[in-house]
Amino acid sequence: MNSEQNKKSTIKANLVIIGGGGAGMAAALSAIQQGIKDVYILEKRLNIGGNSSLAGGMIFAARDPKDTTKIKPERGNPLAGGPGYPDDVFKETMSFHHYDRVNPRIMRALINKSVGTIPWLNKWLEDYGTDTYRNQGPPGSFGKLMKMFAEKFELGGGRILRHTAAKKILKDKDGKVTGVIAANKEGKEIRINAGAVMIATGGFPGNKKLLKKYFPYYYDDVYYTDTIPIEGDGIQLAQKAGAYLEDYCTLIRENGYSFETGKNTPNRAAMEPFSVWVNGRGERFLDESICRANPSTNALLAQPGKVGFALFDDNLVRIMNERSIPGAPGLDLKKFFKAENQKGKWIKIADTWNEIASWIGTDVKALNETVSEYNSFCDKGHDDVFAKDKDYLMPLREPPFYSIKFRPIMIDTVGPVRVNDRFEVLDKQEKPIPGLYAGGVITAGWQGYDYYLFGSALGLSLNSGRIAGESAVKYLQSV
Repeated sequence: MNSEQNKKSTIKANLVIIGGGGAGMAAALSAIQQGIKDVYILEKRLNIGGNSSLAGGMIFAARDPKDTTKIKPERGNPLAGGPGYPDDVFKETMSFHHYDRVNPRIMRALINKSVGTIPWLNKWLEDYGTDTYRNQGPPGSFGKLMKMFAEKFELGGGRILRHTAAKKILKDKDGKVTGVIAANKEGKEIRINAGAVMIATGGFPGNKKLLKKYFPYYYDDVYYTDTIPIEGDGIQLAQKAGAYLEDYCTLIRENGYSFETGKNTPNRAAMEPFSVWVNGRGERFLDESICRANPSTNALLAQPGKVGFALFDDNLVRIMNERSIPGAPGLDLKKFFKAENQKGKWIKIADTWNEIASWIGTDVKALNETVSEYNSFCDKGHDDVFAKDKDYLMPLREPPFYSIKFRPIMIDTVGPVRVNDRFEVLDKQEKPIPGLYAGGVITAGWQGYDYYLFGSALGLSLNSGRIAGESAVKYLQSV
């Protein structure tokens, strides 16, 4: 055997899934669950999970129509956590997006599938001998589940080829997918002959060229991210296989405070509805009670330098410390803020608003007038400017005072591969490419200009993976 032959090998499979993140793993588990053998996952990195492994596990799931128990909607987000029935969620979602950039059949398929997502996860966990799934934990907690699912997949006969990147999707003369050409980290070429292929490679948060191409109006280098710097390899794979690429994508983003350490946990501190948000001119620019909703990021992006400052007094920090910051359980805020204050970059603690204003770089009079006006709104129980819910009006009068500088955080991207509601990849004539599927954030049609439905990045990725996996199984059984 010559050296050229040593560099190549051939594998026979039924289904090849490119990418071992949330969507890819959901598809793989769905396939072996239905009895499909020889399922392979190609994972470019060593660790499985992709950016899903960094999530806290908040999964959007619509409420089972058969469930008639009364559930009080979460304040400011009636659809969070699943109290909305599929019909209600669908109508609300399409109304939010104005039917723009969102495919209603894809949206409906994902919402319907979401009803069974938590029970589906629990079944896998039950089989694994672990506890019932909890819908939210600290950042990164979903990574533990991804490891469990990978082990379960391999125990079920699936194969994961790590450090192995797909290079080309193969098709026959009739346009049917026949497999994948891949390469491992040693450069050895692997040909995998397969009846179906799914692309689940994630977004492109690590590709500045694509970010600036798809988001020219609201992306620049001010964004912070601690995501895995995935570069969108699957987009080119899909395009070369004949896929239709939309000319738009969605940037999943939120507001927050991030340290140079890159730790995600403390950025939740600025997302406090009782605080006061000001821009570099010392002016309020939104109703802070919506600070945990995506539209608040749009408000931030319109401010000078795309940065904001969250203001607190000692009383509010004490209250926050007692109830714990979402996503940061057990964090001693006072101790933490004091340590960061010493660095001087992201937090300032001072006895007067004058000192805070100087640190922000704004006019002292302007900031004092803003705080004074806000405190007067709190005293009378009505925000005359932004109509902030009176339940969140709390005056800031007790020194020391705190200011947290924050900026937009990039969570991930969505798009641009066009699919139908079976998550079959469509060609330029909008016809399914036989045997080619996609799932997760590489697909378009389920987010418009703005990210919507809390937990949908993870939840709808899992749902799309399940749908794509089931569709691939039906296709394999039909050929």
